Formats: sequence, C-alpha cells, structure tokens
Amino acid sequence: MDIEISHVKDKGDQEEERIFLKVNSDCNLNRYILFDSTFEDDEVSNKHRHSFFWKPYDVKQGDLVVVYSKEGKQGASPSLKDKTKTTHFFYWGMDEQTIWNKGGDRALLVHVDDFHSKNV
Repeated sequence: MDIEISHVKDKGDQEEERIFLKVNSDCNLNRYILFDSTFEDDEVSNKHRHSFFWKPYDVKQGDLVVVYSKEGKQGASPSLKDKTKTTHFFYWGMDEQTIWNKGGDRALLVHVDDFHSKNV
C-alpha cells in the first residue's frame, strides 16, 4: 500500500492521542479509510467503532500523516527531521473521548478503489 500505519502515541490521553501514518508513495488520501477496530484471536473483527474518511488530499512519498483523536483544524508543516517532507495534521473530532483506549483495539487502514453511498 502507498500508506502504512506507523504507531499510536499517547493512547488514552484525550489531548495528545494520535496515530501516525507513513506515506510510502505519492497518493491521495481520499482512497483510504482508517478504522478503530477490535480483534479476536489475532484476527480483525467486524466490530468497528470509529471510521475516518479523508476528502481529496494529495501527499508525497516520505510525508507523515498524523490523525489526532480530538477536535482541531487540519494543517501541515515541514517535517522536523527533513524539511523537504511535510507532516499533515488531521483531527477525528472526538470532543470528550479517546479512540485508542481499549486493550483490544486495532488500527485498520483500508485502501478503497471505489465506493458507493446513498442516503437512507
């Protein structure tokens, strides 16, 4: 995949909790969905509590994508380690709870070629 999950930092801390994604190839984030899932017997389950969809947004190889659980404003800044790369910041929008707060949580990043949605 063009993007991979790196790690979760400050799990359970509503102000600081975030997940880091490493960009391996130039791509658009709107082809990905990030899920907070659980797992059973080391397999991904169908118990998805939260999902994060990106609007069209281009990222480059070597960039870092950081998704905070809290509310905030999307932004980007030069990487601290390599000023030719960018760190992109997104916010899940949780006002009073954390996402990665359970011992059985599993971050699941899915690449989507196409999807259909309909109001019901």
